[in-house]
Amino acid sequence: MKEIKIELRLCMGSSCYSRGNNEVLEAIKKYIEENQLQDIVDFRGHLCKGQCKKGPNFSIGEMEYHDVSLSNIHMVLEDYFKTHKVV
Repeated sequence: MKEIKIELRLCMGSSCYSRGNNEVLEAIKKYIEENQLQDIVDFRGHLCKGQCKKGPNFSIGEMEYHDVSLSNIHMVLEDYFKTHKVV
C-alpha cells in the first residue's frame, strides 16, 4: 500500500520566484532535512496559478499561503507540522 504524503507546493513562476521564492525554496529544503521529513512530504515547485498579486505563494495540502518570505516561512511550517503533530 502506498503511503500518502503531505504535499508542499511552492510557486516557481517568474513573479513569485523573483519576489523571494528563490530564497524560500532553500529554507523549505533545509527545514525538511533538519526535521527529517523527507519520507512524509512531497515537495515540488509549480508554475504560476494566476495569484501573482498575492505572492510569493506556497501551499501545504489544501492550505494556501500568500506573501511568504524568509521571515515567515519557518513559522508557517512549524505551525502546520506541530498542529498536525508531525514534528
